Amino acid sequence: MSKIFKNYIYQTCFQVLSILLPFIVIPYVTNILGPELYGKYTYEVTLSTYFYTFLNFGLNLYGTREMSYYRNCRQTVSILFFKIVFLKIFLFLISLIIYPFVHNSVLWYLTIFNIAFLFFDFTWCLQALQYFKAIFFRSLFLKVTTFSLIFLFVKNQDDFLIYASILLIGNFISVLFLIPIIARYINLSLYKYTFSKNIFKVLLLSLPLFIPQLFIDLYNSIDKYFINYFVGNSDVGFYEIVQKIVRMMLFFISSVAIVITPELSFRIKNKMNYNELLTMSFKFILYLSIIASCFLSVFAELIISVLLDPRYISCILLLQIYSFILIPIAMGSIIGSQYMISMGMEKVYKYPILIGLIANVILNIFLINKFGAQGAVITALVSENLVVFSMILFVYKSYNFLDLIKKEYRLGIYLLFSILFSMFLNSIDYKSTLYLCMSLLFVLSSLFLLLYKNPFVFNVIAKLKKRTV
Repeated sequence: MSKIFKNYIYQTCFQVLSILLPFIVIPYVTNILGPELYGKYTYEVTLSTYFYTFLNFGLNLYGTREMSYYRNCRQTVSILFFKIVFLKIFLFLISLIIYPFVHNSVLWYLTIFNIAFLFFDFTWCLQALQYFKAIFFRSLFLKVTTFSLIFLFVKNQDDFLIYASILLIGNFISVLFLIPIIARYINLSLYKYTFSKNIFKVLLLSLPLFIPQLFIDLYNSIDKYFINYFVGNSDVGFYEIVQKIVRMMLFFISSVAIVITPELSFRIKNKMNYNELLTMSFKFILYLSIIASCFLSVFAELIISVLLDPRYISCILLLQIYSFILIPIAMGSIIGSQYMISMGMEKVYKYPILIGLIANVILNIFLINKFGAQGAVITALVSENLVVFSMILFVYKSYNFLDLIKKEYRLGIYLLFSILFSMFLNSIDYKSTLYLCMSLLFVLSSLFLLLYKNPFVFNVIAKLKKRTV
């Protein structure tokens, strides 16, 4: 079995774990804490993530790309690793000095563990070296442990800070799990090169990657700030729940991009053929994202009603709309993170993100003020589509992604069919026999429409199995 396929299996298992366990714990936590407290936790962690992004200078993206280029040279990889770790320590110490002046609350001080986790999480290195097995087992240990502690110690709203402590401190402790694994692949004796005179040059080299990453993180979380400002924590909680459900599915879809990106970077750097690999991953992720979006939208009422209590009933409409954001996000991960970054187009990469960010801010101001969380959902959907359309235009001369989309016409038919079916199905009581029959009809018709005389998905799986690194 090829290394790519093995990594895909590990990454898929990791994403399945990321889907199944939260589906168990999220209903428990949200029903105990309620929209207000859950929204408060989300808001504070979002602010801390902003803070980290601003100080990280794109080092993770830079490290992953450069290590992918030179993964066969242990000395080069080791020297680069120590330089990045030293810079992260330096930037983390700066953050400790500045952090208390940004905000002041007990929860805010707990989020310093989130900052520490983000700075010292070594998954970027393991992804570059294609050691996905370690990432999977670290995640398995972390999620099972933290979720078990949540069920044991979080019993009512008074346990809010206990809940936050378990998640934030647990994330930081999980970093220790990766240290002995990293030590097996990095030459520890080369740490002395960390202190070379040109170490801060790495910050300058990572700056072109930092700017688009800053735009992305602002773009992905600024909506929560606007919701909190215009409406309040409860709507932040509703929006966060819907985001988590949709992004659970995105984790599974993005396994393809995460696994293939280091291999694509390696092939581009070494002037090897990469067209077939890129085309295959783009089409595969397009299929997965459209199927996942349609299923989430069609079964939105069932998902929300089963997982959450009646206080979250307004999440149904949010999920029906927001589920379709999977499609542009998935396409953008291939075009942007996989193709543009691997090709060294980071200076161009920032422009589509900037377009999306500007549209996001303008639409959020008008729509959230009027429609609350629904306005944020519509804004996110419009902005993501603007981003991916801009990416397609910017890379059109070097790679025609639009042509790949046009060839998959049946996906457009399926998308329209699913939207109409969603409107019909959600007018029926989800507990009725008719709902069950129509749901089965939707699943069967989906399989027929997507797979009849279309062996594409099966061919992709066969190629992944046979592919050699």
